[in-house]
Amino acid sequence: MHVFRRIDLKIKKHTSFDHLVIAAQRVCSADIGECHAKFALRDCRNTTALERVKRKFPILASFEYQYEEGGSDWFALSNFGPGWFRGNPKPPTDRIPLDVLLEIASGVPRAYAFSYAEVAFLNVSWLDMRAKKVPIIVHHDRIVQFPVDPSISIISSWGSPRRRIEVVAASPVDAPTPSAERLPAISDEILSRLDSIAEVGRIRLEVTLSPKEIADQLAIRPELDAIREKYVREPLCGSNEALPHSLDKSADSVGGVPIIMFKELGFPSIKKCLISAFRPLGYKYSKNYNLSKLSKCGNLLEVSFDYSPMMGSLCAGMSVKGPLGHHSVGMNVGAGPNRATNQHMGYAIHDARMLVDVIENCAALVKIWEGTLIPEIEKHWPPAPAWYAHEIFK
Repeated sequence: MHVFRRIDLKIKKHTSFDHLVIAAQRVCSADIGECHAKFALRDCRNTTALERVKRKFPILASFEYQYEEGGSDWFALSNFGPGWFRGNPKPPTDRIPLDVLLEIASGVPRAYAFSYAEVAFLNVSWLDMRAKKVPIIVHHDRIVQFPVDPSISIISSWGSPRRRIEVVAASPVDAPTPSAERLPAISDEILSRLDSIAEVGRIRLEVTLSPKEIADQLAIRPELDAIREKYVREPLCGSNEALPHSLDKSADSVGGVPIIMFKELGFPSIKKCLISAFRPLGYKYSKNYNLSKLSKCGNLLEVSFDYSPMMGSLCAGMSVKGPLGHHSVGMNVGAGPNRATNQHMGYAIHDARMLVDVIENCAALVKIWEGTLIPEIEKHWPPAPAWYAHEIFK
């Protein structure tokens, strides 16, 4: 098991992609040893930016490849290998000069309007808090979203509703004994150097598994998938309790109240409804309609809601996250005393009372699942170490 902290930096409005790449490169270049630069440039359908950058920098042509995602063909230039998220299946061993990457970065997003652009600096030794600084091997059966080596990644991508820039640092740390209460604190040197790029923001714990741990989790996945499907079909299986509100099945459709009309029609705040329903169960509200708490075994329980702003439908799911894995189940809590609605479309909200009733049904189901679904999942995992619980739930 590899343990590291993911450190997200706060990016000020109007900060350019190339400014952040240059700032990160400057911090990394002061490091003792060599930092390796990785890059990824991706586009779907419109490949004008890719063609333009290949014409100006012919050395990039050998890094081109295609992949399919969501029924669409994507075109990319990258030296991230096959173990990485959407990586190049056969990346050349040639190194791209840093001045080329900096010039490309200066053209993002105007001259080179890629759907996704990333520059990452790997092997940054001052980010590595391990006693023995050995390379972290990325296994091909483990797709990694961003570098888990001591690294800094700068990403520019089209989000909703505007282009988004992220800077993410990964700081590996030795996993302590299960009885240890906490991980070692992040050093002032790390925080100070990252602050010279942008203000340090959210810090999260991340875990990647060894090949044996991956194999063990793959072996039990069919059983965990069967548990999830069972509770999607029959949310109240294994319990004699019923949900507090029986809602009209005919209301289970699209065409609810758009969120923009909530204030005009006197709807309560979704956030306030969630806090009112889940605080008595010990859940803490974070943001974006998410709530969380620790299970009895030290794993993170998360309940997530999503309200479609135009379709007027509310859907929810519950997940349990531990060092060895993450499993989620869609919540069906709408029509009938123990049966739900279309989990993919959500439950259409037609009046304020219905909104409160559906959220209260969700809270009641979560309370039930803490005694049925969650123990069924957690019996496949050992209890989470104390340091994990402390880091994951702050």
